[in-house]
Amino acid sequence: MASVRHFLSVRDLNLSGRLEELVDAGVNSFKIEGRLKDGAYLGNSVALYRKALDRIIAGKKELVRSSDGQTVYDFEPDPQRTFSRGFTEYYLSGPQNQVSSFDTPKSIGQFVGTVVRTGKDFFTLEREDESLSNEDGICFLSDRQLHGTRINRAEGAAVWPNSMEGIVPGIGIYRNHDHFYAKQLERSKTRRTLAVEAVVRIREDRITLLISDAEGTRVAQSVDGRFEPARHPEQAAQAVRQQIAKTGETIFRIRTIDLKWDVPRFVPASALNRLRRETLEALELRREKNYWREKRAPADATARFPQTSLDYRANVTNRKAEAFYRRHGVKDIEPGVELRTDYIGLEVMRSRYCLRREMGTCLQEKNCAYRGPMYLENNNHILELQFDCARCEMAVIYKGKRP
Repeated sequence: MASVRHFLSVRDLNLSGRLEELVDAGVNSFKIEGRLKDGAYLGNSVALYRKALDRIIAGKKELVRSSDGQTVYDFEPDPQRTFSRGFTEYYLSGPQNQVSSFDTPKSIGQFVGTVVRTGKDFFTLEREDESLSNEDGICFLSDRQLHGTRINRAEGAAVWPNSMEGIVPGIGIYRNHDHFYAKQLERSKTRRTLAVEAVVRIREDRITLLISDAEGTRVAQSVDGRFEPARHPEQAAQAVRQQIAKTGETIFRIRTIDLKWDVPRFVPASALNRLRRETLEALELRREKNYWREKRAPADATARFPQTSLDYRANVTNRKAEAFYRRHGVKDIEPGVELRTDYIGLEVMRSRYCLRREMGTCLQEKNCAYRGPMYLENNNHILELQFDCARCEMAVIYKGKRP
């Protein structure tokens, strides 16, 4: 039986190395696609882009954050350690090939090495920089089919998998489940914090704490008492700084502490903790009160949609969507694809991803050997490929089921 190829499966978009160019071009918002992905993938991908953007912002004085705060991560993002079909930049720099994942639409993860020797229940790897661990998931391609198993034990280059079936010398091994990394992400306590500055004034009968944020919001709270000169000045100063810096699970992170007193004084930890807690609570309330929400003008109900008719590709599938278009001047609306029972002849997909270009048979190339029709088959369903070379796009047309 001929091996199954996944011609519409493509690698994962990864533009983390091109963010500065995109920022310089004027892009100010980035969206990460996370449909059908787990929490580990989302956390890892968001951290990758967030840390890259933080570095860019820190190096460009003309850039201003759209929101306050900084996200603090307790792990190092690595996109190969969660769901990955390999990476591509698609067509950011113009049309190109090698963006497909023909062999499998599933995650293959990170390449870890090539099998150099096998035994009864183990194999050894010529390793890359990565080593495998117990309970990792591994996979490999054999006859263009993806196979996988779990690791029971790993010692250096030697690996004892749950199954040796299909593992032979020369096979490339990928890790598609990094057990240690997945646990690290699961335990991660990533949070967003707001940097604030504190000034502590200590007198004989009163302690005052002033905290201010980057936007200029300031609050001050005081605690009265009797605060005697400290016998050990350095320890007293250290104790004050340590207690004031403990922000716990709040949204704040105290970046600097300016300690002012006539003479070093002993202050009970309970008084400092109470003062810090009350001041941070007051700051949060003040920030909420001062928060300005932009008031946007209502949508222009008289605006006209550029087209007066929409075919099935607009995918209008409910009454509210239909009413919206009609309000804005659309007169003829075909039912969306989801409302139809007959798909024969319909364009079910259009993409810049082009199989001809990917397979080296681009019609724009003079040396293209094959210029005839192209079809795909999926579970006896036939799909015709049509090529709009003027727009450099590929359309997929449903032709029906094989008799």
